[in-house]
Amino acid sequence: MSLSRAATAPARGLATTTIPAPAIALGLWGLLVLGIVLGMLALPHGRLGYTLDDPYIHLALAERIALGHYGINLGEVTAPSSSILWPFLLLPGVGTAWHAWLPLGIGLACGAMTALLLGRLVDRLPWPPGAEWGRIALVMLLVMAGNLAGLPFTGMEHSLQVLLAAGCAWGVVEAMRGRPIPFWCLAAAALGPAVRATRCSPWSAR
Repeated sequence: MSLSRAATAPARGLATTTIPAPAIALGLWGLLVLGIVLGMLALPHGRLGYTLDDPYIHLALAERIALGHYGINLGEVTAPSSSILWPFLLLPGVGTAWHAWLPLGIGLACGAMTALLLGRLVDRLPWPPGAEWGRIALVMLLVMAGNLAGLPFTGMEHSLQVLLAAGCAWGVVEAMRGRPIPFWCLAAAALGPAVRATRCSPWSAR
């Protein structure tokens, strides 16, 4: 092949001509978050808030932990949280006006990091030439299927749980390719049970 033909031949790689999947994931996540915020504000007496009442239980538990007691009522030791680690992550800002928004802030940060991580994971897959729309569709599906924009507004630990699960998925992909599993993937797997611990009771079996 001559130099002129080689110069005009179509490039087989798409990395220099396409939008990176992390940018697509984060952009879609941001639009969804904005839509949720605008939807809340558009309601009668619209205001930002949590979709569940459980965050306030975790916030109250964090306040008691700051006083050296684990439980809601002082002098009564109980386990009112669905997570071991989450109430301790809510310790910063106890007693301040912005403490009530800490679960939302942590959830949004975890949601954004999960979107970026999933985007990078999609870009690392062996996509054949011409599969650009499949790549875009997959990253958008992962963002929406994971409910990355909606989970932070529950105020619960689920956004962090999904982030750790995405880290475990990254480790699985690396292992399937014969590469060593990164340490941070192992740390994510170890922290997972401490973030989400399902409580069992006699009522749950009915």
